[in-house]
Amino acid sequence: MNLLLLDANIIISLHKMGLWTEVTRRNSVFVPKLIISREAYYYPDKSGDHFINLPEQVGKNIQEVSATPEEILQLKNKFNPAYLELHDPETEALVVLSKIPDSQLCTSDEAAVKAAVLLNLINKMTSLETLLRISQLPFNNVEKKDSEQRFRIYIQKAQIMQIQGNGLKV
Repeated sequence: MNLLLLDANIIISLHKMGLWTEVTRRNSVFVPKLIISREAYYYPDKSGDHFINLPEQVGKNIQEVSATPEEILQLKNKFNPAYLELHDPETEALVVLSKIPDSQLCTSDEAAVKAAVLLNLINKMTSLETLLRISQLPFNNVEKKDSEQRFRIYIQKAQIMQIQGNGLKV
């Protein structure tokens, strides 16, 4: 069983694809507190808006994890905002990532992927497409934003930033 830390955009994509229940059944799923309390409330599709009740799922099929405001601020302060600006939920996920051994953060957020590269945490990151593959679930309907190809583009951009000395404060 994989230990997964999921970002809001991935939670919404999994709900849209109808794979949320299966992913949470096949993996140990952790969700940052800020995502549970501030994001991933609903997703729209052709038939309207669909509500996502993450607080109701805590302790059942997901586990809530958190970082202190000081930890979030400390991590955010490592980055030069002219090159990279992280939102608090993604920052919390990156803080928590180092606290859960053998965990993988699944996100399609460009800033979070770039931050992981700059922090040398990229080996603890995964795309939704790869997550579905390792969970032996269908991945042919993955949106471009959640694809492994897009994930690799973000990594390449961050590697260029790293070579140029951009992104982290000196």
